[in-house]
Amino acid sequence: MPFHQAKRHYDKIRPLFIILALVLAGAVFIIFDDLPYNQRIVFSTMVLAGTLWITDAIPLFVTSMLIPLVIVLFGVLGPKEALNPFFDPIIVLFLGSLLIARGLRKLELDTRCANLLLPRIHSTKLLLFTLIASTAFLSMWMANTAAAAIMLPIGLAVLRKFKTENYGKAVVLGIAYGTSIGGIGTLVGTPPNALAAGILERATGTGISFLEWLFYGLPIMVILIGVCYFLLILIYKPEKGYVKIASPKKKPLDRKSKAFITIFFVTILLWLTEPLHNIPNSIVALGAGILLFLSGILDEKDINTLGWSVLILFGGGLVLGEAVTKTGFAETIVGSIQGIVDGNNFPILLVSLIVIIVGLGAFVSNTAVAAIIIPLVIPLSQAINIESKLLAITVAIAVSFDFLLPIGTPPNAMAYNTGYVKIREMVWIGALLTVLAIAVLWVFVLVVR
Repeated sequence: MPFHQAKRHYDKIRPLFIILALVLAGAVFIIFDDLPYNQRIVFSTMVLAGTLWITDAIPLFVTSMLIPLVIVLFGVLGPKEALNPFFDPIIVLFLGSLLIARGLRKLELDTRCANLLLPRIHSTKLLLFTLIASTAFLSMWMANTAAAAIMLPIGLAVLRKFKTENYGKAVVLGIAYGTSIGGIGTLVGTPPNALAAGILERATGTGISFLEWLFYGLPIMVILIGVCYFLLILIYKPEKGYVKIASPKKKPLDRKSKAFITIFFVTILLWLTEPLHNIPNSIVALGAGILLFLSGILDEKDINTLGWSVLILFGGGLVLGEAVTKTGFAETIVGSIQGIVDGNNFPILLVSLIVIIVGLGAFVSNTAVAAIIIPLVIPLSQAINIESKLLAITVAIAVSFDFLLPIGTPPNAMAYNTGYVKIREMVWIGALLTVLAIAVLWVFVLVVR
């Protein structure tokens, strides 16, 4: 069925999913009548939001706006408590990172770096590794779609240098997968990372600093870059061992580019040294955003291009986490699973959790999956005596293992649309990479536990 026909068919059944969400939410409220009123409302709201997010019956950010509406109207939280999370420090941090990514893209410094680096590499194998690693590096600081939009044209320009089939598949898949892998590396790399930090802060009072995230995310990112590279080289061995890329004409950096580079590196330095100066990451990001506007790098038009829907989706997830904690529903969950879940079975529980999350992430927005699961794993961690931070980070990282289908992420779809790779090939390679990524994450968590 063509895409436009499938979309029309899905639009016709959207109302059924909305009705299903309302019915399930109402059923939960009625069935669990032994819970306190506020906890029943929170449980029903979680089911309502989760169903709407999973089915995409209404836009994801609209569901997030619905959460505080329900929470306030049914008297669970006051309006200040319910709306405060929409400008939580973690949202400010992510807003600042979006502004930085916008400046990087606007000045074309990302493309400049790639064009300066790639002509120096003549081995096709090393070039593939460089494309994957460069894409991952960009994705540490900007949206994966933007990183793919930068790197795919560069990769396709390389492929036009010689006729190839295997190498073409490796290049386009490597760039697509590099975006998902790179987002794991930093706290601002992808929305679920920051969302995990925000929900954790509100639930336990203990957040995740930029430096702390690097401790968990960066090693996994580096390992998966290597895994992705060797997997693609093994299956799609390059037809040629040598390629020559012409160096583009060098342009001197202008004043704005120099100003941006200064702001960028000072921001990263301050994020990494937060324990020394105690300036919150969010305030550093806010200051960086202000400087980008004052220096003339960004203007009013740029603010309108940001992913506000993602920030609103963030807010809804934080409100849900706040309600779970404030009403005591978290303690109820702990009490319910305390006797069922045994901390000694943590390895089995962990791999089951990761597989479920990866499965959901293949069909549902990664941020939505994180918003549903993270408020639940925090009380789960308390029940099995595992650090809440570790499980929250595990969820955020696992939702990025979206390698299987073209619909999984926009970069996957962009790679498929190049014509170099067929769906069955993407599913085959994506399945192998997913299994290996799950194994890497599982072993890593067990080691650092």
